[in-house]
Amino acid sequence: MVSAREVAQVAVYGGPLEKKGRTGWKKKYFYVTTTQWIYFDSMDATTPTFAISATEIVSVEELQAANATSGDSSHSAPSTSFTNKGFAFNVTVGKKKTELRAATEDDRDGWIGALMPYVADVAPLSATHSHHPKSRSRAELAKVADYIKQQMAVQKKKTSFTTHDVLQALGRKFPDLSDTDLLAWGETLVSAQLLLGPSTAFKDTSTISSLHLPDKLAKKLSASDRSKLSDLMSSPDFDAKAYAESFLKRNSPDKIDSHCHVLLDQKDVIIHELKADICANYTTFLAASTEIRHMENHVSLMRAAIVDCKRALQLLQSRPTCIPAIVSSNHCSSPTSLESPPPACPHNSLGEGGMVVHVPGTLSQIFCLCE
Repeated sequence: MVSAREVAQVAVYGGPLEKKGRTGWKKKYFYVTTTQWIYFDSMDATTPTFAISATEIVSVEELQAANATSGDSSHSAPSTSFTNKGFAFNVTVGKKKTELRAATEDDRDGWIGALMPYVADVAPLSATHSHHPKSRSRAELAKVADYIKQQMAVQKKKTSFTTHDVLQALGRKFPDLSDTDLLAWGETLVSAQLLLGPSTAFKDTSTISSLHLPDKLAKKLSASDRSKLSDLMSSPDFDAKAYAESFLKRNSPDKIDSHCHVLLDQKDVIIHELKADICANYTTFLAASTEIRHMENHVSLMRAAIVDCKRALQLLQSRPTCIPAIVSSNHCSSPTSLESPPPACPHNSLGEGGMVVHVPGTLSQIFCLCE
């Protein structure tokens, strides 16, 4: 096996990270090569403590600080995953999730950018939508801006980079797009102020412009925070003016812009969730409609059967009949043997349509009771 120093020379990205274990945080030396994800207990180690194919990485996610959202919430917590002494992120390999912590935000972003290419994009933009960045929501644009930020961190260019660097990163994100489409993406990100630089940075390709990232991107809200904020603002008693005054009392005026971005992202997320709910409800509605049609068909068949039964009953009731009396042979004065053909009803000769019903296989006698 190779040593830590040998791996460090060929690694795509690497360095010390703190790994969370059962007894707390412990310093390890992690490296990602073109094929493997490895870590050592120390730089002098001759064998890795853990090594696996980099393609086994399922997900990489930045850990967001949990901030409660209420009516008096100031939202003043920074948009960061800072946890006491570092910036944390999760790496999931198979079904095992490992929590790691970098010393700086740039280092954390660099690690995420280095590991993300090995993670299969579970929800990539479709080819049609990736050609039209202006049709994407701000939340979706922010995801692309995060990807660029991570790629710049890998290249140690996070503080300042050029339009050429951005186009290269976008080319890796959207390998099927043409140069014109990539320029449209860059222009859209600048217009949304997710990348800061000249407004003509991606319009004039003859010059290379310098760009940089905003000091603080809009804070990402957890699902519980979104739910609380949604409940707050959907309340009939919600007062937007009082909410703004409360926010300004607790925060400096320059934070109002970033908080507005939070609210815009909240709006985009709610719209996306509503669309998903509508699609799910529509699918359920179609299934229910099909079931209702089947039930209606069955009811129609039952109604038709009932009508047929009524017609048959009316037909039987319209025919006059003699009522047969079945009595024991011991009480019969003029028995008619069941072994011989039954006598004809005397009313038949009078044309009244009477008849005698013969029940074979019994010991009873039959008499006509037409009179």
